[in-house]
Amino acid sequence: MTTLNQARAELGPEYAEIFCDRGIALDDKGEYDGAILVFDKAIDIRPDYAEAFAHRGIAYERLGEIKSALADYRRQYDLGSRPPWLIEKLKMHGMLS
Repeated sequence: MTTLNQARAELGPEYAEIFCDRGIALDDKGEYDGAILVFDKAIDIRPDYAEAFAHRGIAYERLGEIKSALADYRRQYDLGSRPPWLIEKLKMHGMLS
C-alpha cells in the first residue's frame, strides 16, 4: 500500500469532511491560500469528494486563478454534483454546451 493510500485508510472518509469544513472557515476569513491547502487534504483523503472540489474552485476563483477554478468545477461536475450555478459557470466558459 502506498503512503497516500495508507493515509486514506488510517484517516477514513469522515476526515475529508472535517478538512473541508476547516477550508470553508478559512475561505470565509479570506485566507484563500490556506483554504486551498486544506481542501487539498480533503481531496487527498477522498478523491471523489465533489464538495471539496467545489469549495477549492471557489477559493481559486477568489484568487483570480480561473484555470484552476474551472478545472475543479469541471471535476465537481464529472463527479455528478451539478448545481445550477455550476452548470451556468461552465457554460459561460464554454465548457458545456
